Amino acid sequence: NVMFIARLDSELPISKEVNDLLNDDVKAGIRSGKYFYIPQHNTWARNQYVVFLVAPTKNDMIQSLYDKGELVSEDFRKSYYKRLKERMFKRFENEELEQYLAKHYPFTLRLPPDYLLLDESQEERYIWLRRLHPDRSLAVHWIPYNDTIDITYDWIVKQRNKLAEKIFHGDVVVEEESKLRELKFKRWQAKRLVGTWKNPELVIGGPFRSTVFVDKKTNYIFMIDFYVRAIGQRKRPYIDQLDVIAHTFRLATDKEEKTSL
Repeated sequence: NVMFIARLDSELPISKEVNDLLNDDVKAGIRSGKYFYIPQHNTWARNQYVVFLVAPTKNDMIQSLYDKGELVSEDFRKSYYKRLKERMFKRFENEELEQYLAKHYPFTLRLPPDYLLLDESQEERYIWLRRLHPDRSLAVHWIPYNDTIDITYDWIVKQRNKLAEKIFHGDVVVEEESKLRELKFKRWQAKRLVGTWKNPELVIGGPFRSTVFVDKKTNYIFMIDFYVRAIGQRKRPYIDQLDVIAHTFRLATDKEEKTSL
């Protein structure tokens, strides 16, 4: 993804370059307020996503960023994850494991070939998928729902720590570094805990994301949790790959969906 921020009244190098690329009709649209956010696909390279943010003046730019900044950010995010998903599933896919999950559990996921089912329990209602080099784990845990359960920050932390004690060797949530937000996860209203985990005994830690939602069809609370353990490496590319896998979640009774993040 590439973003250019330019003004029509500026003599700065980037603004001058962008001005030279725009025709008179587009410039007139920018001056009238019709155009500000101009997305382009495959501009200079295949699968490249370029966005031009162009305003007449500095004050116009500030106001437009204030009004439309979240839209731009969300659009960039979707483009990034769409490209990442295409790369991850371009050649091979672990269809055997995907079918196994759908047969034995109330859901399935799309999985790249290097992920293994490391642990599972129908009685305790969890699965643990893992890939090494670096260490990436994704667990799905489902809990019978009743209307007395209040899915709060504390409840999610407690459930995550409980699951991690069982399968992640005693990892715990670093609460002062973790935040909860609400979001739309595919068709479900969900809550997502994003932050840091640590293992006091092994003296290691890393990032995690945990998405929790209620599915009324199955009457389960689903928790999709994933983390990265990559000492000395950038964590973001790997945690984002896990996020792509998490977003392929679907109920075993549903047809495969082609939705992106």
